[in-house]
Formats: sequence, C-alpha cells, structure tokens
Amino acid sequence: MPPQLNCNTAGKINKKNYNLMKKYILLLASLAVVSCKTGTTSEQDTHQHDSERTVEITDIQMLSAGIEIADIEMRNIAATVHANGQLALSPQNEAEVNPLITGRISEITIQEGYSVKKGQVVAYIENLDVITMQEDYLSLKKQAIFSEQEYERQKDLHANKATSEKTFQQVSAAYNADKARLAGLEMRLKQLGIIPDEVANGNFSSRVPITAPINGVVGKVFVKTGSYVEMQTPLMELADHNSMHCDLNVYEKDIASVKVGQNVHLHLTNSDEEIHGKVYRINRSFENESKSIIVHVEIDRSSKNGNGTGKVTLLPEMYVSAEIEIENALVPAVPESAVVRSEGKKFIFAVAEQHTHEEKDGHKEGESGKHTKFKKVEVVTGSRQDGYIAVTPVTDAGKAQSVVFTPDTRIAAKGAIYLLSATLGEPSHEH
Repeated sequence: MPPQLNCNTAGKINKKNYNLMKKYILLLASLAVVSCKTGTTSEQDTHQHDSERTVEITDIQMLSAGIEIADIEMRNIAATVHANGQLALSPQNEAEVNPLITGRISEITIQEGYSVKKGQVVAYIENLDVITMQEDYLSLKKQAIFSEQEYERQKDLHANKATSEKTFQQVSAAYNADKARLAGLEMRLKQLGIIPDEVANGNFSSRVPITAPINGVVGKVFVKTGSYVEMQTPLMELADHNSMHCDLNVYEKDIASVKVGQNVHLHLTNSDEEIHGKVYRINRSFENESKSIIVHVEIDRSSKNGNGTGKVTLLPEMYVSAEIEIENALVPAVPESAVVRSEGKKFIFAVAEQHTHEEKDGHKEGESGKHTKFKKVEVVTGSRQDGYIAVTPVTDAGKAQSVVFTPDTRIAAKGAIYLLSATLGEPSHEH
C-alpha cells in the first residue's frame, strides 16, 4: 500500500509540495504494480529482501519522476582518507568551579545550561572566618599607617644625625614588615572577591562570591543551596563550546598521507549536515592497541553549522565520520544529486538491467515498453568539486572496496530520492 497523507497535514502543504507529494504517491503506486510477482512463500521472502536493494520502473515512470540516467565520470578530484572520531574540547576550554575557602553555599545564581562570562558570579559561600580576616586587615591597615609615619619621622632624624643607626633600622624593618603583611592580606581578600577599600571603610561581609574562571556553558551543578563544601570541592562544570575541535582516529596505513593544513569534511552520525575543518596537529604515538593515531582537526567557524548557528548544535563526544583530502587523483564521481542518505548511510542507484516488455506478454496496461532495473549501492563519499562528488562502493562488511566503479557504470543522476522511497516503501504482496 502506498503511504497515506493525513488530512490535517495535507491542508498545510503548499501547492509546490502538494504536486511533489502527488508525484511521489503515483510513482510508489505504479512501482507496486510492476513489482508484483507470483511464487511460493520462500520466493516472496526473497523478493521482499531483493526489493530493498533493487527497483524496476518503466520509461513512463522515469519521465514522471524526473529520473535521469548518466555515466559515472572519472574526474580529477582530491583523493581522501576516511576516518572516524569524536568532537572534543581542549583542556583550556573546560573548567571546574571550586571555592577557595570552606563554608556553606548561601546562593546559586545560575542553572545548568546557562551561558556565563569569565568573572561572572555563579554562587556565594559564607564563612565567619572571613569576618576575622577583614578585621585583621583593618587593624593591620591602621598599624601600617602608624609604621609609615614613624618611619618617615625616624628617616628625617637619621638624616640630621639625631637618632642612632640601630633605632632607624628597627623602625625601617617594622615598617617594611607591616607593609608586606598588609599587601599579602589585601591580595587574599581580592582573591576571595572582597574589595579592600570597602573593608577599610568598615563595610564587612561574610559572603564570598564564587566566579566563573572561563566563558562557557554551565554543565552539571554538583551542590545545592545550604550545602557545606570544603576547599577545592567541585561546585559545577563549565565548557566553552565555541572552541570545539575534532579528534580523528587515522590508522597506520594512512597516516603517512595526512599532513597539517589539509582540508577535512566532517559528518555527524545522525545528521545530513557537513562541517568543514583543517588538520592542525597530528599526534606522534599510537592509541593503545588500535594502531591508530589521533589527528586533531580545527573546525571552520565560518562554515555552515561550524559554530552551532546552523541546523546542528555541536557538543563534546559527538561521533563523526570524516574525509581528509590528501591529494588530487582521477576518481569515479557522480553528481551530488545522485547521492541519497538513509539511516546514516549513503547510496546511489546503479543501472542493473534494461529490457523491453511487450503488451502481448500479459502485462497490464502501462507495463509494456522499456523497463530499467536499478540496484541500490552503498557508497563512501569523498571530496566535492563543481557539483560532483567522489564515490567508492562499500562491501557488506562496511569497508571500502579496492575495486572502484568504472566509467561504464550508469547511475540515476537525478530523481534518486524517488528510487530510495520505492525501496523503503511497504512491499506489495498481491499475486
């Protein structure tokens, strides 16, 4: 049975989309008629399995669906190395927020998923020892003023030979010691986010602000309001997603071909979107027993989806597949419109057979004439150039074959999406 349109949905489809959907339904209906055959139960099962890989249509159906056949071309396009990997953040783009003192969390100003700036207050912690520290600072501040005054007085006396050298040295040492202790205590207050000038004016506070160490997005928050925390207890995690890069696993046989500066095409596992990047660093040691080397790829922030402003949001540990452009070579290529995606894989439709049916053979009206059978072929894609894309067939084991397409191979250059729909449609069991 061809797919049914929901009435509410159909009411929202504009005229162009309606005509496209109508053509799609008519094509599936006609394909169902052509695909019907008689046979035993085992023959039916075999036919259903084959229908997932092949589809046979008439010239009339091809014309209706806008399907055009063309030869695979050998084009001078950059050869590629295929690799898999994950999106990742550099260590400097991830951070834990920790308190510098022990105490009780009195307020949390953010939530998970919030964007924060470096230095922004994310929480407050209370500790009565902070009051004592401010009292010590104020007392030492006053003492330092007195020490400075005494130093200046003894300095003048010493210049006029009116005091002993020993007395002047004692006063000078006391002044320098007070000044050093005051500077140290002032630095400690600043690290805790307390303004020394406010303390000098008698404005004490038991609340210490905790600030974000980097720009980023708040990940997991580990504490609650009222939690008692020790020094260096992780309060929350931050990550700067604007500095995402990709770590690819390149195997030993391919590593000699990979160089810094080469262009890379990245594909997220569950998305049709492509992201561009460049190789910027290559590790010089193997990863465990995999015999692969990590190749670091810098994502092009100006490319579509490169900074998450397109349809795809980039997150750490997302799996990707990639093609690294290594050198120009003569490779089989097809129009980009010939490649379709389904369930995370890429396919083209190659012409498997063409023959003619006569009306006298017992075929229904519309089935006579030239028939073309297409085979769905899984491919690995390479670089793009001038509207063409390099392709390599894939074996059932999922590895690229050493034998590539020949120039004699004919494929559906346009309308491949209709053929894909036919292979995914519900198979007919009419006999």
